[in-house]
Formats: sequence, structure tokens, C-alpha cells
Amino acid sequence: MRAELLITAFVSSAIAQSTSSPTSFEAASIRPCQNRAEPGGRGGGGIVVTGRLTMTCQTVAGLIQAAYVIYADERSGRLKDFPPLSGGPAWLESDPYTINATAPGASPDRMRGPLLRTLLEDRFRLKLHRETRQVPVYSLSLAKSGLRIQPNRTCRASDPTQPAPPSGPNFCGSGTFGTNGRNITMDMFGTSLQQLAGTLSNTLDRPVIDRTGTQGLFDFHLEFLPDETTPGAIGTPPADGPSGPSLFTAAQEQLGLKLESAKGTREFLVIDSVARPSDN
Repeated sequence: MRAELLITAFVSSAIAQSTSSPTSFEAASIRPCQNRAEPGGRGGGGIVVTGRLTMTCQTVAGLIQAAYVIYADERSGRLKDFPPLSGGPAWLESDPYTINATAPGASPDRMRGPLLRTLLEDRFRLKLHRETRQVPVYSLSLAKSGLRIQPNRTCRASDPTQPAPPSGPNFCGSGTFGTNGRNITMDMFGTSLQQLAGTLSNTLDRPVIDRTGTQGLFDFHLEFLPDETTPGAIGTPPADGPSGPSLFTAAQEQLGLKLESAKGTREFLVIDSVARPSDN
């Protein structure tokens, strides 16, 4: 009798886990984007609620970044370095698609991560691998003046068992980006220098490697004038008005951090094979 109860409990637990954590979408529709005026980006946008995913006009390159990087572990990794894609046809970057999919019980981040990954591998026949290469980088180190940012002791760490919380002043690693005249502004709250390096990697024209050796979480404000070295800067400042220092000068004067050219390694997502999506 006891053995039968244990078996029944195990089966019930397995069914419950299967129901709460589906491994693929129950139904999914993939269609070419009908309105190309709506850009795709990195695959994080759209309407996402528990059990239902709508991603409008997303490039396949953006979907890959979402599934394999941003939400790879079912949690948003907005402050990490995004590995670039290598190989694959040009339409990965140019042809957007709209996806409507359902997976009863699946969390938003699970749908944008593991389930989207399964969808890409099934419907787009995507195969890729990760590869580390030596590339030019920027080294992030402490300036002679020392750090000019304040330690944070009040931010709330998010629960790793729950979907990532929205950005806000109470959560560690949150941040806002804006403009001030011709300058880009970056305000971060409860952020490590390793996370800062990831954010700068997505802003600058090279990856940034944290070589400060400094632990802890910090608050800081950074304001700089975008130029050819900052293609990933968020925001569109006006063409005229007061201007500030370059990102390199601003980092040293405002944060006490130095950015210098160096050699380092970077991970790439290498496309082995991919095809346009199969019919719905």
C-alpha cells in the first residue's frame, strides 16, 4: 500500500511539474511582419502574459538574442553583454516576423526563453553553437583618483524563483536612460561593476572587460556625448545644444573608472544552419 502511495505521489508530482512548466508552445503562429514601420530590436518586446506570447515585428536575430541570452535562464539579463551573431543569412537581421503563441501556465520569461528557443529550433530549423574568440576590447579599471560612485545598501534583490521584477528604484541592477541636451544620461541603482561593464559593452563599439577587481553594488549617474564609439547608445539627443565629454572622459571624471583599448575574448553565437519558418 505504501509503495502504491509513493508511486501515485510521484506521478502526481510529475504531472503537476509538466503542467506548470511546459517545454514547448501548445500552439504558435509565425507570419512575416505586415508593418515594417515597427522595428524589432532585441526580441524583448511585445505582449507577454502568463500563458500567452505576442512578439510583433521582431527580427530573427532579435528573437535569438531573447531566447539564448536575455531570457536563457528564464530571467531577464538586461545588464549583461549580448554575444553577437556570426554567420547565417542576411535576412536574420532584415526580415521581421510576428509570433503569436500559447503555453498554458508558462511564465512570461519561460516563454521568451526556453519555449522560444524550442520554437526557433523547430520552426526555423535553427542550429547554433557558442564560440569564444580573441577580439579588441576595452578594459575597465580604476582611475588613479579612485572610485567616485556611492555604494548601495538599500536595493532589493529579486527572487530567483520568480519572474524578473520590473525595473524600478527598489531593485538591484535597475537603471534608466535618457537625454540632456545633446548628451546621453545613464542612471544605475544597486549595480555591480561587472554589470556596468555589460551595459557599456552594449553601448560601445567593443566589449568591455571588468578588470577593476572591485566587488559590491553601487549607484551612479553618467552623462556623455555620443559619438562613433557609442553606436548602442539609447536615446536620440537633439543635434544642437550644450554638449558634454566623451564616454571615456565621463567615465573617468564622473565615476573614477578608466576605459582603455586592450585584447580580450568574447563569446559569439555562431549560426550553423537556419531556414525561413515552416507553414503555420
